[in-house]
Amino acid sequence: MSKWSPRSAQMGREGLAFFLKVTTDKPIGEVTAVDLREYKAALTARPGRRSATLSAATITKHQS
Repeated sequence: MSKWSPRSAQMGREGLAFFLKVTTDKPIGEVTAVDLREYKAALTARPGRRSATLSAATITKHQS
């Protein structure tokens, strides 16, 4: 079993917090396709560290 680096763990926590904010912190069994589309739209609109928006690769990473 591998451990996450402190940076990876922090990024995971931040990503989860953003997902919960967008999906209104509902139980996982109640998350719908509409919620996931809204999450992708929110990621697409979210600013990146070095650019105006997140890259497609970063969006895919967050979705996975």
